[in-house]
Amino acid sequence: HCSHKKLATVPTGIPAST
Repeated sequence: HCSHKKLATVPTGIPAST
């Protein structure tokens, strides 16, 4: 997981924009 939580980050740590 990424330390920086932007929007609703998915379990992988990537912004749920995709």
